[in-house]
Amino acid sequence: MDRVPGITRRQVGRVENAERRRGSNSDDGQAVYRAPISPDGKTVACASPDEKAVFKWQIAIVPFDGGTVTRFIDLPDLPATANPQVIAWAPDGRSIAHVDVSGVGQNIFAQPIDGGPRKQLTNFKTNSIAAFNFTRDGKQLILGRGPLSQDVVLIKDFR
Repeated sequence: MDRVPGITRRQVGRVENAERRRGSNSDDGQAVYRAPISPDGKTVACASPDEKAVFKWQIAIVPFDGGTVTRFIDLPDLPATANPQVIAWAPDGRSIAHVDVSGVGQNIFAQPIDGGPRKQLTNFKTNSIAAFNFTRDGKQLILGRGPLSQDVVLIKDFR
């Protein structure tokens, strides 16, 4: 089995639905989450915590057939409650879209893999984005969003 520093083939998954699989801590300790496959099928993008910074995330671009990470893309600073593993390849394969939670509402941004400036794709003022993806023709986004409820209830002596 080919080894990718921080990423194992078990996590990336060489199966048809690899983009739906969730990773866990790899054998060498680096966590990897959701791994969508690029439109051309040659690379995989993985959200991964930056080992050098607390609450800092990056997207690792890895060849589908294995090997070393070819590029790391830094994501903006995110609060601890952020969900950086919600990522998707743009249909043209030149950028990766992700959810940004740094503003008032959560929004989707496209980050070019060549390092160019990111582009805001949505402009919501409220609510959270749970999941999203592009339509097959690449002209629209499909997303699930709504209010985030974080109430905690303790139930004791339940029978």
